[in-house]
Amino acid sequence: MKCPSCQNNQHVRQSGLTCTKCSYKFVFNPKAQETILLTDGKFQALIRRASQSDKLYFTNNQLYSVYTQGKTTSKTIGFVFVLILSIIAVVTLSFGHPSGFIFLAFAVFLSLALLYKPPILTRHNFFNAITKWQDSGKPIDKLLEKTTLHDPPPEWKESDIFDYGVERILIVQRELMVDLLVLNNAHAEQRALVISESGYPAYLTQMAGRLIEQRPDLPVFILHDGDEIGQKMRSRIEMTSQPIKADALIDMGLYPNDFRRLTKVKNFDKQDSDRRLPMDALPNNLLMASVATCFVQRASFDSLLTAQASSGSDAGMSVDSGSSDFG
Repeated sequence: MKCPSCQNNQHVRQSGLTCTKCSYKFVFNPKAQETILLTDGKFQALIRRASQSDKLYFTNNQLYSVYTQGKTTSKTIGFVFVLILSIIAVVTLSFGHPSGFIFLAFAVFLSLALLYKPPILTRHNFFNAITKWQDSGKPIDKLLEKTTLHDPPPEWKESDIFDYGVERILIVQRELMVDLLVLNNAHAEQRALVISESGYPAYLTQMAGRLIEQRPDLPVFILHDGDEIGQKMRSRIEMTSQPIKADALIDMGLYPNDFRRLTKVKNFDKQDSDRRLPMDALPNNLLMASVATCFVQRASFDSLLTAQASSGSDAGMSVDSGSSDFG
């Protein structure tokens, strides 16, 4: 494997896990069962992708999502080559030319290569790999693992919240998702006040209550995981003492059926056949672009997926280079 520091080709069996040129200490042994095929270089590349070159904060789930997406590749072109090689083999053999066997052998070899599915670490084992990386003295600067927004920033004033103009309130199921959206500046870009169902952060939750009282038509969106707790979030919100008009409350999701239709996360936690996945199974670009579209259209993920399917687009809500299939 290559050393991510000096690019030296390190032979683990002969030289161990310390680079013979620059003394870089490898964290992962790609031959080990618990981190099979995971190398230091690949892990660093995953961090760069998840953070978009250290620009965005991300969660453990999002890092795992990027890892599983890397295991999903289009094999259509490969199978086209197999078909072409097979046709050439049949034609040449029909004329009695022995070179047809060579083409046939290539077709069989390529078919086997395309059918091979590289192993994917379970979410549990991948999280253990994250811990192993950090325990080795290699911090992951943009990784969010605990909440940090309990207190208002220094010199914060309540009037500051109106600097970007609140056009909607977003209530998320888990507190860490507030940090993910706010630290990535989604609240300012989307003019949204972001709080959690539990009332985090408290100083913004109090303001959200006043805004709802003053502006009863202010749209209130909720975003949650696909587990049983998340699926019941709307009913819990409706039972709170805070009055929210029924037509002002919009449940964006995510529900198991949404995750079943999202091709981008088809390899995420494949052991969960019910697809009760966390909302941050979606990587940042897909999550942010999809939330923005839901805001504009005052729609749910389900309705957007349905509209996309009816238009013949990929049901994965594909996002590339920071853009989304959603306008």
